[in-house]
Amino acid sequence: MNSVKLVEDFCARVLTARNPNAVDWFVADGFSIRTNGSGVISLADAKRVVFPVLSRLDDFKFTLAEVFQNEDGSRVISHWRVQGNFNEAKSGPGRPTHLTCGGMTVWAFREDGKLLHSWIEQSTWEWLQRVHLRLNS
Repeated sequence: MNSVKLVEDFCARVLTARNPNAVDWFVADGFSIRTNGSGVISLADAKRVVFPVLSRLDDFKFTLAEVFQNEDGSRVISHWRVQGNFNEAKSGPGRPTHLTCGGMTVWAFREDGKLLHSWIEQSTWEWLQRVHLRLNS
């Protein structure tokens, strides 16, 4: 199974296109996300939280820096980067104006190519820089 291609297609059709409805084609029933150790997030919660944020970003860019899979394609690792500018009219005054972050995702696939689960970790270094800037401004 070419799971690298599945991840590339998912990122193009769902994230880059900012199309929350396209995600349903890629995932198995019961799909969930674990992120930054904060517990498990359901697909419904991810759609409710993630896509409204993406809709407030102008010049949104999602880049896959590196993607590779294990021998049978059941696991894929991706290293990615997100960039964009918040539209103040959509986000409200006083919000951060620019978003840049990177991270890694481990994707778990069934034999039929449906996504079962993903573990997402964002770059701690970038998070610490944003906190530092807020504390010192």
